[in-house]
Amino acid sequence: MAEALSAFQDMVSNILLGIEWVFLLDWSYLASQSFGFDLVEAFAVLWFVIKFLMLTIALVIFVSGAEDLFIDLYYWWLKLKRLGDKDPHELPRKLESLKAVPQLKLAIIVPAWDESDVIARMISNTINTVDYDNFHIFAGTYSNDPDSAREVDRMAARYPNVHRAEVGHPGPTSKADCLNWIVQRIFLYEEETGEKFDGFVMQDSEDVVNPLSLRVINWVLPSRDFMQLPVFSMNRDPLDMVACHYMDEFAEWHNKDLLVREAMTGIVPSAGVASAFSRNALIALSAATDDQPFNTDSLTEDYDIAMRLHDLDMPGAFVRYWAEVPHERASWITGRKVMRTKREIVSTKEFFPDQMWASIRQKARWTLGISFLGWEQLGWQGRWQDLYFLYRDRKGMITAPAAIIGYAIVLQIAAYYLALNYIPDLWQMPPLIEPGSWVWYIIAANLFFLLNRLFHRAWFVGRTHGLIYVPLSPLRAVVANWIGFRASLRALKQYLWYRISGQRLTWDKTTHAYPSLAELKQGKPKIGEVLTYWGAIAAADVETALAKQQETYRPFGLSLLDQALVDEDSLANAFAEQAGVAFEGFDALKVQAEALAELSARDAARFAVVPVSLSNGELKLAAAEPLSKEQMVALRAVLAPGRRISLVIAPRSDVAFGLRYAWDHTPIDREIKDAVLLRRLQMVDQDGIERLWRHMRRRHVLLGDVLVRLGLVSHDALTNALALRGDDTQLIGDALVSSGAITKTQLSDALDLQPHPPLDTLSVAVELGLIPASQVKQIQKELEGAR
Repeated sequence: MAEALSAFQDMVSNILLGIEWVFLLDWSYLASQSFGFDLVEAFAVLWFVIKFLMLTIALVIFVSGAEDLFIDLYYWWLKLKRLGDKDPHELPRKLESLKAVPQLKLAIIVPAWDESDVIARMISNTINTVDYDNFHIFAGTYSNDPDSAREVDRMAARYPNVHRAEVGHPGPTSKADCLNWIVQRIFLYEEETGEKFDGFVMQDSEDVVNPLSLRVINWVLPSRDFMQLPVFSMNRDPLDMVACHYMDEFAEWHNKDLLVREAMTGIVPSAGVASAFSRNALIALSAATDDQPFNTDSLTEDYDIAMRLHDLDMPGAFVRYWAEVPHERASWITGRKVMRTKREIVSTKEFFPDQMWASIRQKARWTLGISFLGWEQLGWQGRWQDLYFLYRDRKGMITAPAAIIGYAIVLQIAAYYLALNYIPDLWQMPPLIEPGSWVWYIIAANLFFLLNRLFHRAWFVGRTHGLIYVPLSPLRAVVANWIGFRASLRALKQYLWYRISGQRLTWDKTTHAYPSLAELKQGKPKIGEVLTYWGAIAAADVETALAKQQETYRPFGLSLLDQALVDEDSLANAFAEQAGVAFEGFDALKVQAEALAELSARDAARFAVVPVSLSNGELKLAAAEPLSKEQMVALRAVLAPGRRISLVIAPRSDVAFGLRYAWDHTPIDREIKDAVLLRRLQMVDQDGIERLWRHMRRRHVLLGDVLVRLGLVSHDALTNALALRGDDTQLIGDALVSSGAITKTQLSDALDLQPHPPLDTLSVAVELGLIPASQVKQIQKELEGAR
């Protein structure tokens, strides 16, 4: 939103400067001067150019608007026609009937290049939410993308129906190439196991798959060789113009355009996600192209494959199934949670880019693949209906620049006539449009077409995503045209370079984001739900922790950590997501001194927080878990009056280490100097030093956790002691002793279990493989000599 607003403000500023320049000129004086050319004649030529461009753009917009109106009318005719007709794909109205059908064996194929941030969440969420049993997930990764491979392997270790396919060469290549390697991995799996897949479903690593998607595919696929489910954007901030313009476009495309296209041509283009192929289709595609079903010369293999299936006489289907699903909401009368039934279209959703440049890159890839390469590889073939939709697919090459030129013309004409009202001696130019002329009627028709376009965009986005997105839909149309214009220029540049250089086109992928569980559930999730959603724990781990919790109460997340069922980074991330704040690990030896001065070490220990930074009057505090409202009130009371604070969640060991050493490094001065010397003597690189300190921090545990794990105190006793302490400044250990929950000896024993200096830097370095054990004595001598 900020980027779009900034661009809009720059454009307005430039226009205003131009208008101001027009007003300040002495036109009579200019007309009397000699510049080597006739200024009036030059302006007349410019006026003629504007008129010519206006006529040209008006005709382009008229043709585009007229055929858009035809699609709109065809859609409404289909709606009226189908009111009394059966569902064209004969899907059952009741979920019970849909679920009663025997399950086909389905393979979900997910290409992944540089997707380590999202791929595990996508796999875990799909497995845990999809209402289907007989499916496997095959994710393709590259040898030079170890992070994505690691995440997929982690999921494969947790879920037996997850498999990784490695592309045989470094990436990025093309998405089609990755898909082909995944298909070969599936065929190899079939040979090894003797199992055969009945259908193949394309998804991307950022997709949120509807729980009923595979049920719908299971119903339709036996009668079709290809099918496409709707694809929509996740709901975004209504003020985010870039992100929300995808909501407008996909709501209209997948509620209207694809319906009309299927009805007129029988061809359903694949969206690249939520696309399912029968086994016969995939084998036929493979046989026709040397076992490479996806076209590696295309950047939009999904679009290409639908056309090839049509040529193979394998019909497709666009399936829009409205399911009646249970829905929990607050009662209008009592405010209590009640279960209701709501109609929901079965679709795949995802986060599309919310940054201008990312959106331009993505749409440039679409334009390059569909318009330029589609024209080159598919040409113009088929019936008149097919040619018509090929034209619609490619018209953006012309209409996108035409729209922006049209905006520029309107602004220039508006500036001229505005200036004419205030400058009597400004040159009078003939009217660009004579009232009643054919051009006048073209412009009037274009105005009608514009209103029609805006109405349909608003209608479909409101129906799909909610009325809150309707008011700004007209402004988002301008943003969409600007992005389309920039994307068409980038696509043209890439295509020309591809033709001139002969270099193979590679995967110009978009950086993806995956929604949090709170965004999916539209409510505050439980810690166990977050961790399961991420694939950090299995369902069996949840049952184990719940059983342990019944024996001795301990908050669920901490119970998982006590039993080593989850690592502290995953738990801290889960706490952060649940609280709606950021996760941020930190090095206590690098925190700002100004931040530490804001809070004493004793007060920090009371609240188990560490000041991390002080910027623009805001103090950032790191905590191991969210603080209660009461704790936040008490914390503010010990800070400077009016001090703004922000909370981040950090690993518990980072907080424990910070509470011990952030204010006073003296006890570990030797370790700090040794680490500096190891780096200076080039025995360990900087990454190794970071690992060294991270490992030493991981050995530190909060005192309360130590006492509970030793069985010296229960979690309830720990909580009660803190709540009942008479002196708010009293530390946790002293409060427990005062309450009689533990003895001084037990407190001393627990403290003794904490790491104490010296932390033995060299032993840790050996343990991490940073230095060989055989050289420790020699390195010790060198360090002593360098001190």
